[in-house]
Amino acid sequence: MADTSAKITQRPDVDIHHDIHNLIVHYPPAAHDHRALHIEVKAGAVKLSGVFKARVTQTYILDKLPNIAGIQSLDITQLYNDDDLRLEVAKVVPFGVYVNLEYGQVKLTGKHPTDLSLETLVSRISAIPGVTRIIAALG
Repeated sequence: MADTSAKITQRPDVDIHHDIHNLIVHYPPAAHDHRALHIEVKAGAVKLSGVFKARVTQTYILDKLPNIAGIQSLDITQLYNDDDLRLEVAKVVPFGVYVNLEYGQVKLTGKHPTDLSLETLVSRISAIPGVTRIIAALG
């Protein structure tokens, strides 16, 4: 005879999604970030992807997620923040080119590099995971 007293009740995915969304929108530094984030919940498995504006905000939210009942697993392999992206983009951008980032969108301003084509520069930046768009306004 099977023991049904140890039956695990799984929380509805829609409730988990709602709690994660509320966590993000009710934390003032992340209130606008929800527009650049995607939450998927299937059988308690959560996939959070997109871009936070700041690393500290991402860290705060990730630290709070374990408090949400029903989360069985968490995939953040496609979750980024502008602070870390700015550091990665800076590694491939030559002197004289300035980088502004907002939710993974890179805007390049400053002087066009003489030793590097725009196509090559854009290709290097595009290869960085988390970059969603590149706008080049180089002089």
